[in-house]
Amino acid sequence: MPSASPFHANAFLIRTAAAGLTILACIGAALILYTLRASELRGDEVTYANAARALADALAGRAADTATTFATVIERGWFMPGMAALCAPLFVIAPDAPNWALALYVAGVNAALFAAFVWQVSPLVGARAALTFGLFPLLAPLWMVSAFSVLPDLPAGLLLANAMVLAWRIGTALLAGRAPRWTWIAGFELCCIAALYVRGPMLLTGLGLHCILLALAGLRFRLMSRPMAGLALFAAALAPWSLAASDHFGAGVLTTTNFPLVIADGFGDPDRLCEGPCAPGLDILPAWEYAQARAAETGVHPFTQERAMMAASLEELTVRGYLSQVREHFGRFVFNPAGWLRFKLELSFAVPPQWRGPLAFLALSVTLIGYIPFMAALMALQIVPVRASDSLSLQAILIKGMTFCLFLQPFLHKSSARYWVGFAALGTWSAIVFWQALRAREALPEHTKAARAMPAWLDAVQIAYGAVFAALALAIALA
Repeated sequence: MPSASPFHANAFLIRTAAAGLTILACIGAALILYTLRASELRGDEVTYANAARALADALAGRAADTATTFATVIERGWFMPGMAALCAPLFVIAPDAPNWALALYVAGVNAALFAAFVWQVSPLVGARAALTFGLFPLLAPLWMVSAFSVLPDLPAGLLLANAMVLAWRIGTALLAGRAPRWTWIAGFELCCIAALYVRGPMLLTGLGLHCILLALAGLRFRLMSRPMAGLALFAAALAPWSLAASDHFGAGVLTTTNFPLVIADGFGDPDRLCEGPCAPGLDILPAWEYAQARAAETGVHPFTQERAMMAASLEELTVRGYLSQVREHFGRFVFNPAGWLRFKLELSFAVPPQWRGPLAFLALSVTLIGYIPFMAALMALQIVPVRASDSLSLQAILIKGMTFCLFLQPFLHKSSARYWVGFAALGTWSAIVFWQALRAREALPEHTKAARAMPAWLDAVQIAYGAVFAALALAIALA
């Protein structure tokens, strides 16, 4: 009897490994759901859940009027409405759904977005490489906890990852001198728009991806029409929200309204923010309440008052002081992946207090097995230029561009451990790029390699970007 071919044996091993990873992930998800079944919602999660219920009531005909629904969804204007829209279907069906059901529903959405990403990327990187996304982030307990949280960071990051795969397809077609398929353009824009509506700062990533694609299309001007049409669609999709929010607040709003206060909170002098220290309270809420009160007294618009408060708090900020604050933000943003888990465990009644510390330590230890090497790969890719092939160069440029956009947050906002989950998959993708680039360099002698369509100036951009990234990292470390 003939033995099984290497191809079939390899396919069997891949299917077996994928099944094993899926089973482990399901077991982990069940354990996390059990520990979080009695958890309370707190902070931003409460706002998103309330907005989702209001939107669901309007969709099901249970709301009193549209104006009240919109006021609940937009609230202070700090958040985009996408997370409310994402969660609303659950409350349409079950208006009194408990928190554990909401957590399970959100986890299901995140699982679907992650599965779509792996399904999209597998044919492009290969099944064996795609399995690494099962090792990290899927088997990282801290990432899994975030998947059950009613927060926009993970779904927005997964939507971005899906958009990046489609951008890779579009960019590959542009480099080959072909017009990209309209289905790719439509899917790409849908992912970018959804990510933006889920989380406002994703405007930067959407613009960044469009800039990369327009730069590639500019190599052959006749190919500009479809990327330009996509950019017009992206801008048009944001317009309804911007116009409605601007009308609601009586002032211009692009995405959200809290930018002056988060800048002041992240980098300003807290003793000057409210013409002295603000009252005790959660996050920027006391500053917002003070701005509302002062605006009512003086007759100025609250947004004007917030900008004045920001200016006063930043008046004595130096470059060194700013970079020092950025370093603190990065410390929580990248180097403290367990911070969010500790917060969740404090709200959990299913885990006895004496077990919360050991559980957090165990979850962090298992997470770091994947977190350290794959995040190191992401950091290394920012510095090392990849030129083994057009495909790998394009992947590297996309990952660098999106990391740059996502890593602007510590420069503009206080950051915490809840945000790293949004770019975790980029670490694994970076490792795949390095591995495939090494194989490509070893496979063929230099003189036999195919000619590249990637222009030399984009290779130069990679080198310049790496130098700037390294210099900035050093400046922040020494501030």
